[in-house]
Amino acid sequence: MKSDPSALVNARLAPDMYTLAQQVQLACDQARDATARLTGQNPPQFENSEKTLDDLKTRIAKTIEYVNSARESAFEGAETREITIPILETT
Repeated sequence: MKSDPSALVNARLAPDMYTLAQQVQLACDQARDATARLTGQNPPQFENSEKTLDDLKTRIAKTIEYVNSARESAFEGAETREITIPILETT
């Protein structure tokens, strides 16, 4: 029996949950955006186009690479830096 490679990526643990792909995308976005905001940078943008587990692994690796690239000195003053979080409006 051959399985559909996208089945797990599009799977949900419960009907009202995001898919695995969306869960990974959001987790990566949180880490990336927090790092950028705390270092006073604009976060790099990643497309939400992952279709396979390998695509998700690549996104995780890019996120880790970005977070690890932030120099410790870039966080200096973060405790007093004004942080704004844009809220996306849905209609």
